[in-house]
Amino acid sequence: MDSAHKNATPSVVHFGRELDLFLANLSTKGYIASVLVAILAVILIFQDGISTRTTLLLSGALTSPLALFGYVALIVNKAYAGAPIRGMGPMLLSAGGSIPYVFGCYLVFYEGLYGFVRLISNFTFGPLLASAFYLVTGYAIVVSIYRVTEFARALDEGRITVEKMLQ
Repeated sequence: MDSAHKNATPSVVHFGRELDLFLANLSTKGYIASVLVAILAVILIFQDGISTRTTLLLSGALTSPLALFGYVALIVNKAYAGAPIRGMGPMLLSAGGSIPYVFGCYLVFYEGLYGFVRLISNFTFGPLLASAFYLVTGYAIVVSIYRVTEFARALDEGRITVEKMLQ
């Protein structure tokens, strides 16, 4: 940690409603983007049948919000306890935070950017819109998990403190 952060007073977030709203604000776009991809995956399954691509889209879109929610719940529990919670469950939740990141990168790079490259040989508006959709939703998922992990990092480094409100 550099000297600028050592001398700065930490931001204070109150435990309870304020912390919940703050974390919800960080993660909502990722939830919405995952739901949109899941809806599109179900539509693709009905149109084209079950394939590896549609299974990957649907499974990633359904597990990403669960993993993101679990990671947020882990942060709330850590903020309440004031120290890291030890055990296999928190470790698995922490590792599960990589699921939305990997899925979002898949959407951005393969379905989005590589979809644009495939348009060079055969241009149509349907795949163009699909590639743009995957690019935007994948970006929203990656940014969402990034913001949540940066909040956890700021909490660990002491740049943000969570205070329990007196009853």
